[in-house]
Amino acid sequence: MKQFSIILLLSAMFLLGFSQTKIKNYDIKFPKKPKTSKLLKSNEMLADSSSFYDWTNNSWVLNTTQYIEFGCNKDINYAYYIVNDNGNDIIYRQNHYKNTNGKDSVIIIEKNVLESWVLAEKLEYKYNSNNDIIEEFYYEYSNSGWVLMSKSITYYNANNQQTGVSFWKYNQYSGSVYEYYTETYTYSGSTITQIDFNNIDDDFQGKYVNIIWYDQSKFLFSEFVFEVYEGSAYSIWFKRVSTYNSSGKVTIDNDYGYYEGSFDSQPGRTYKYTYDSKVNLLTLTEEGFDDNGDWGLTHNESYTYSYDVNNNITQKIYESYDNNVLATKTKEENIRYIDVTPFTLTTSLDQSINNGDSVTLDASGADKYLWSTGEVTSSINVSPSMTTSYTVTGKISGCKETASIIVTVTIISGIDKTIEKTNAIKVYPNPTINEVNINIANQNNDNITIELTNSIGANIYKEISNETIINKTISLEKFDAGIYFINIIQGQNKHSERIIKK
Repeated sequence: MKQFSIILLLSAMFLLGFSQTKIKNYDIKFPKKPKTSKLLKSNEMLADSSSFYDWTNNSWVLNTTQYIEFGCNKDINYAYYIVNDNGNDIIYRQNHYKNTNGKDSVIIIEKNVLESWVLAEKLEYKYNSNNDIIEEFYYEYSNSGWVLMSKSITYYNANNQQTGVSFWKYNQYSGSVYEYYTETYTYSGSTITQIDFNNIDDDFQGKYVNIIWYDQSKFLFSEFVFEVYEGSAYSIWFKRVSTYNSSGKVTIDNDYGYYEGSFDSQPGRTYKYTYDSKVNLLTLTEEGFDDNGDWGLTHNESYTYSYDVNNNITQKIYESYDNNVLATKTKEENIRYIDVTPFTLTTSLDQSINNGDSVTLDASGADKYLWSTGEVTSSINVSPSMTTSYTVTGKISGCKETASIIVTVTIISGIDKTIEKTNAIKVYPNPTINEVNINIANQNNDNITIELTNSIGANIYKEISNETIINKTISLEKFDAGIYFINIIQGQNKHSERIIKK
């Protein structure tokens, strides 16, 4: 269950009298990968980059933008952020590392400084046997090491019901984290009947009682009472009664105060919500008593949405009014999730050639290629004078794969074609599976050496014959598939045949 974050929000609303607080414009949100394992398609949008309206110049000012990239392999996702901090662009990226169940175990957050990536933040997660998060850790990188800044511990009972959570934060004086806030959930069967919280920092205790649930799976209340510990006992501070529509969206929140032993029959504050046909919030109005004790509209918010042809939200404009005076105006526009599908880069096998010969190296599976020679085609022709390793990098969208091919060069001196002129030579079949046949018409009954070498030049077979007709069958059954060479040597002359064993 993920209710603790919602409880924190409600608690903050109670303690602050429902005043809205703004996160700093340059704070970074780290969105999580969708629950489904599929990669987002290139036409899927999310309204998450934002602008604010500059009343002085009557123009929109870009606040934050994001570029998010999922994929490359099943273990790591990258998220790129460009954050406008007082006119300075700061770029961040995330690297997600998964456990054996495909859950995030570590997220490393890096910051781009002077065109180099440096460590900035780290998130770690621990799970129970039901894949519920039981511990979360947040670190900041400082002085060449990770410093634990905060953590949370979630507790479960034998029925895997979340029974509580504790929050810890860093103390700069002690150099360690301490527990500053806790929540505890009381159950009756599968239903939460009471929620207790303790803000240790502020010595403030409260609890939600008389809870009536609208939808516990989504943590939606129809009604609850809020009590605060004062002196030696709890006293009632607050009550909320909520109404929902058929889509599970709240339409009215009525907040009641406790006065002279009982709740007022009329709410002290009412929030009303309206939605469009796509269940997007359109308006939020706040009604209540003013300083003169008169009931009326005190605050109003409106939301305007734009869509593309695929019905994806491409823009959302938010306006906030206090006493019918426009106070805030912000805009969120779509960002694109890039689908970078994993791929396999395929290359030629390692090759062996004689000095002076050339060979073609191939790569496939990518859209773009870059060889260590600087060439950008899928195939290159090389003629090295010594054994050389060639690397090729293939790329599709934001994904890269690199492979190497070794070309082994055999240095041969005093070789000419005389042996081919004086003797008829046949080597077959080629390619072969288990054996190779050699036929030589040795016209002068000279001593002829027959060698079999592997791709790195190691001799694995050798025989000498001076027969007029030489017929030999060499078994390759015990050798691995690959490239081999048949060398036929007569005096200072040598003839080589390249053999492929499948």
